[in-house]
Amino acid sequence: MKPYSFILITLFFLFNSCSNPDSPKKDADNGTVVDITEMPLPKGKPVVDYEEGTDVADKTGPTAIGSYDNNTSVKDPASSVVDARKLTEKDLCRRFKDLLIFHADDTMTIKKAYQVTLEMGKDQKLGALKDEVLESANARDDKIHMDTTMEIGSKMRATLMDMSGEVTRGFDIELIGGPEAAEQSISEKRKRAVWNWKLIPLTPGQQELRLAISVIEKNGEKVTLPTRRIPILIYAEKESFLTQVGNFFNDANSKWLITAIVIPILIAWFTTRMRHRHDVARAKAEDKARQQQAAQQQNPEPPKV
Repeated sequence: MKPYSFILITLFFLFNSCSNPDSPKKDADNGTVVDITEMPLPKGKPVVDYEEGTDVADKTGPTAIGSYDNNTSVKDPASSVVDARKLTEKDLCRRFKDLLIFHADDTMTIKKAYQVTLEMGKDQKLGALKDEVLESANARDDKIHMDTTMEIGSKMRATLMDMSGEVTRGFDIELIGGPEAAEQSISEKRKRAVWNWKLIPLTPGQQELRLAISVIEKNGEKVTLPTRRIPILIYAEKESFLTQVGNFFNDANSKWLITAIVIPILIAWFTTRMRHRHDVARAKAEDKARQQQAAQQQNPEPPKV
């Protein structure tokens, strides 16, 4: 075979493999063959503008599936756990058509109150919304749940549910503002909506919450769209001994116990101690008197002349 024939055949195969978009590719992580056409990126929520106002339909960075996720896999491809410390300045400057950010500390102590925050809005910059959420939640870590693929309507409903079961409750959940605060409106004048919950872990161990978000109205009209459900995993630690002692004395039942049992015991102990001191002092005085009387009997005073 002539050398130029070999070159032509090689170029033919290279051209054929590059021009076929459906050809399988190997995953660099595990070597398995995957079809890239079966792994599309989320649709519909591109970046509105980037830094100097240039329209960019960029799907890299935090909008890509699991880009900054510390876990090896993300169950919900529309939402991922993002470590805010790993976000670059470019990431923080991105502005999104629809942006949702939620924060809850991933480690909590049982019977201690925490605040968790959800904020969403239209035409929002990632860095500004992230800072507001972390500050509102008094965050002890920088992990956030973010979603840029969910379409935000003119009225939204958010619910935080305990998934631990009825037998063993994992959390005590209270929506700040009452049940009426579950639904909030987003408009051109008010482009953001904020939900805050008071969260108290009740059972130690790995616990799961479920954040459910629904579109109630779109452009002022009622709609029925699928609810977005985001799993939230929290590890609840046991109380330290000092905390248990402090909680005991702060508890109403413990105050009743102290009043009804402990205080009478202390009074009885104090009374017995004072009586014992009095008895000891009286015994010493009587013993001293006996000693003086015995000394006088042994050494009587001479009669006076």
